[in-house]
Amino acid sequence: MLQGIAPAIGVSIQNVRLIEQLQHSFEKTVKVLGQSIDARDYLTAGHSEVVTEYAAGIAEELGKSDEYIQMIRIAGLLHDYGKIAIPDSILKKNGRLTPGERDIINTHPVRTQQILEQVPFHGLQKQIPQITGAHHEHWDGCGYPEGLKGEEIPFGARIIAVADFFEAITSKRHYRDPMPIEKALGLLQGASGSQFEPKVVSAFMIYLERQNYSLVNPYSSSDPREPSVSSRRKSPRVRFRTQTSIRLGKRTLAGDIIEIGMKGAFISCPDPVAETEQLVISFALPDDEEFVQVSAEVCWINDKQSPVSTNHPVGFAVSFEQVPKQVQNMMNQFIRQQIIPVSDRAEREGTSYAS
Repeated sequence: MLQGIAPAIGVSIQNVRLIEQLQHSFEKTVKVLGQSIDARDYLTAGHSEVVTEYAAGIAEELGKSDEYIQMIRIAGLLHDYGKIAIPDSILKKNGRLTPGERDIINTHPVRTQQILEQVPFHGLQKQIPQITGAHHEHWDGCGYPEGLKGEEIPFGARIIAVADFFEAITSKRHYRDPMPIEKALGLLQGASGSQFEPKVVSAFMIYLERQNYSLVNPYSSSDPREPSVSSRRKSPRVRFRTQTSIRLGKRTLAGDIIEIGMKGAFISCPDPVAETEQLVISFALPDDEEFVQVSAEVCWINDKQSPVSTNHPVGFAVSFEQVPKQVQNMMNQFIRQQIIPVSDRAEREGTSYAS
């Protein structure tokens, strides 16, 4: 009897393994799709990942199942995918949008839903297109694109709406500085019952309290050698994402700078390098299409086997060695703009904090 059922058991085990592999591949693909939108603009790099963590935290506080939380994570990663159709001239505009440009931006939830409706989601994940298409609807019916109100809005969309809003107002954008957390919390609570469902806002407040009001930053380092900007180190790094070419002797690698400072940078790159290795990196500075070359040295490495920082992706940090004076001045100016105390200029000018 055992000999008779053994082949069937073996096939079942193999099928389970294949399903797990497919699920893993699907999750990785979803993450890459989310990152592809964020990567269009160095200031929004990591936005979808942070929104995902906030949304998952809210869902957990509300007692949702693991399956529902996983669904919300996928929706969070893909909630802005429709921005792939928005021109850079609008998406990266350094100033107030015109009414026409705002109308174009406001099409991104519809485009997201249209794209995701072509994905064969199963189970709870079938909700994802509708959730992403409604994440800018308001509890009082004053949102877009359909003007849905209250319970008409998919519950997952109500969760992502809060997560998306809070991440947007506490992050820097081309047209404004980030809002201090105390002020952001006040703005969020003030919108409870109008823009957002009250119980979702309450759950998010509890989540933040559990996190000791420490904002999620996928590129902040917990390593003592790499303290965050808030620690006021002498040479802070700030978030900045751009593609880079890395030349090591005869080798040429491809990577992404995700943090940059006056004296160095962190580069996300899966290819192996060695500490103290000399290299030349080529990249474009913020708001400048011209590529520059900088000589650098690898100062620490973050790999899968022995990660130095769990908050950084696989890659390495470099210290700059020879930086042209003009390039140094441009980098210094950009970095100072990211770490200066936040002013109330945006509020006085009536700048929108919508994402």
